[in-house]
Amino acid sequence: MVRTAFPSQLELAIAKSSLFTMLANLPAELLACLLYRCTHADLARLSRCCRTLHNACSDDQLWKFLCARDFLFPTRVTARTVGWKVLYSRLTSPALFTWGANGDSSTLARQTTAPHHFYDEHEDDGGDEDEEQPPAYTPGSLPGRVSSLDAAECIVQVVVLGWGMLARTRTGAVFSWGRIAEWSRGYRIPKRLTNEDQRAFQISGGRDFCILLDDDCKVYWAQTADESIKLAHTNGLSAGETVVQVAGGWTHGLALTSQGRILQWPKAAQGDPKFIEAPGDGSEALWAGVAGGEGFTVAITRGGNAYKWSTSGEPLLTKVDEISAGYTHVSGAFRNYALFSPPNSTLSSSSSSSADRPVRVHSTADGTFRNVSIPPAAGFTREDDRIIQIVFGDWHTAALTQSGRVFTWGGGGGGQLGHDSYANEDEPRGVEALNSAGWFVFQISAAGWQTACLAVRTD
Repeated sequence: MVRTAFPSQLELAIAKSSLFTMLANLPAELLACLLYRCTHADLARLSRCCRTLHNACSDDQLWKFLCARDFLFPTRVTARTVGWKVLYSRLTSPALFTWGANGDSSTLARQTTAPHHFYDEHEDDGGDEDEEQPPAYTPGSLPGRVSSLDAAECIVQVVVLGWGMLARTRTGAVFSWGRIAEWSRGYRIPKRLTNEDQRAFQISGGRDFCILLDDDCKVYWAQTADESIKLAHTNGLSAGETVVQVAGGWTHGLALTSQGRILQWPKAAQGDPKFIEAPGDGSEALWAGVAGGEGFTVAITRGGNAYKWSTSGEPLLTKVDEISAGYTHVSGAFRNYALFSPPNSTLSSSSSSSADRPVRVHSTADGTFRNVSIPPAAGFTREDDRIIQIVFGDWHTAALTQSGRVFTWGGGGGGQLGHDSYANEDEPRGVEALNSAGWFVFQISAAGWQTACLAVRTD
């Protein structure tokens, strides 16, 4: 009888040690290629082998890639540069918060819809302590959790529309509540927009429509949750050219292609798009990001320059901002747009990089730029409180910092600032119901008189 020889535990340990040594000695580029194909569990095991592999497996760009691969996280929406590993570990159970004007009690998707005087009618009158208490109610002027959806779905992106909201899950399902357009039917309970076989990769929206990009790089749009989403025309794409980003202007749809061109639909994403070519020659002149507002589109090039044009008539590209250079992100809505660059942790504090500049917010109503920055609070550095995302409602603004804190300012008449008040704020003020309650916010959205965010626990 032939006896099969199995390796001993010592032989296995030596083999593993040799493998780990070989991996640790690979050129950085080749090692990165291998790590990008690993699962998070594999990376956790490899990081315990040696310091070299631990450092390689902790790289933030690696975990940013994994957030996009495993959770369909919209990395184009944010300018975050650090914290991706921690975010990945907690994305399985994010919380969705909404606040602001609640319209017909459907916009915020809150399960409890008691009026503000609810507890005034149920004062403690010395009755039985075991008597059932009324449900907890969070007023619209404070962030309230949308438990009807996030308890069952892992949400990775939220978008606020003029009269409703959208949420996209890690599986690519898209849900809608409230109204997509003012004239459409409203839903208090989130209603699924996508079919079972549709997988959305990114969502955006304008005043009265939503626009979706699926994982096949096809663009869809909708103005009501009662009908199936509709495929947008993308006639004119060249061979191998695909859509990589979608955005909603006030009433027009926008998309960015892999070859640095912009598609602009005259209304929502209906009809044939107009192609907006790059403003110059060379790769640095190609478009890298796009956003829209009321009657205008603003975009940045790969070289960091910003241009703006009117959506009526032929586009006349005008370079904006006298110090426009080095911008990597753009956002816009209604009568405002913002230009900014992400924080760069590799730069020294004395660097004069464009990442050290404040966010530039432009108002098309008065034609002026305003510098916006968040003063670091106690326990936070200037790097922590750099703005990585900025969004606009009709009359208010919200900003998210690297540290996961939310700040709002502007009109507060609908409670959209989240300060348990309906007063206006001239300067950025922290939303303490989130900032001081152990929540790390990783994405924000705003429109109309509403604001929303996604957050994970930090404790």
